[in-house]
Amino acid sequence: GNLRGWDPKGPKDPKGFDVFDCAVDGWQALFRQIGKDSKRGLTVEQFISKYAPPSENQTSAYIDFICDSLLVDPVRRLMDL
Repeated sequence: GNLRGWDPKGPKDPKGFDVFDCAVDGWQALFRQIGKDSKRGLTVEQFISKYAPPSENQTSAYIDFICDSLLVDPVRRLMDL
């Protein structure tokens, strides 16, 4: 669950991802971010595109993999899952 900007003043790795004190803190931050994006009405496709942008990932393949694995439509809102 690589996050950027979660703690603007906190430590970062060489790629700019937030570094947490322990795995539990990282997982909690990721779950909180998913909750925030869900409340914003993001679709699965929008969330994955934000989380894994095409400038750094094979986003379309990632969307296909996640949606096929979960048997959901990419335009389904996170809050509806």
